[in-house]
Amino acid sequence: MHHKLKALVTGARTGIGLELTKKLLLEGWQVVALIRSPFKEDDELIQRALKAKSLVVYLTDLGDFKVLAGTLKKLRDQEPYLDVIFNNAGSMSGSLSYSAQGREIDFEINTVVPYIVAKELEELLLKGKLRTIVNTSSEAALMAKDFKPEQLEKPTVFKKLFGVYASSKLALSLWTNEFAQNIKNDIKIRSVDPGPAKTDMSKGRGMPWFILLLRPLLFPHPSKGAKNVYDAAFGEFKNENGVFVSRGKIKPLKNIDKGLIVLSKVDRIYQKEILGDR
Repeated sequence: MHHKLKALVTGARTGIGLELTKKLLLEGWQVVALIRSPFKEDDELIQRALKAKSLVVYLTDLGDFKVLAGTLKKLRDQEPYLDVIFNNAGSMSGSLSYSAQGREIDFEINTVVPYIVAKELEELLLKGKLRTIVNTSSEAALMAKDFKPEQLEKPTVFKKLFGVYASSKLALSLWTNEFAQNIKNDIKIRSVDPGPAKTDMSKGRGMPWFILLLRPLLFPHPSKGAKNVYDAAFGEFKNENGVFVSRGKIKPLKNIDKGLIVLSKVDRIYQKEILGDR
């Protein structure tokens, strides 16, 4: 039987995730979308793909780990394999906010959730052909000031974009790098900055006012960001492991020595809150 390539996309309903989903569908992929609410009904391409079952939806709440664990179990039971996981869903809060588990929400969604998804669906990836994980990070990771892994869960200070958001994306890229060194099988993992884009997130409360002013002029359509994420999976870096790709180049990460601390932290959360109930 012909193996139809299959990708999981989190946050597939809007913005870069939606454009990435459409790009994959147009290229003949099957897409598994992990989203909180259903796709818009006026999108012809999406509705056609849903009817044809080349797009399958699993509704979940990424911020609630009981719900998420249940959804990922269902996904494991129903999907025979995955070729690529795009951990694309993101959070950029406008003030200090906490998840159902009591941790800062940007850290929870941007750093911890991609790890949970990777670990829970690893067995499906190993049954696929491409065995690739692409984590959507941000160039803000390079601007995270005063990075303190011990403050990721309960930060004492809040600053828009360059505070908890930047730290959560740096933490994501750091554990991605460390995970690649520790991986026992031939899964490839890397993180990518999709670049700025006109999305709901980039006009939300988490953006500093001066960037909101520049956004209409400087931020491109999210299809550009989707292409950057796509290229990080299948372009010139497809054999690279653990790297952070930004603007078509591999960029060095600061605080690389703290990668193991971050990886241990997200793994402890995973062990306790997802595996602890088994």
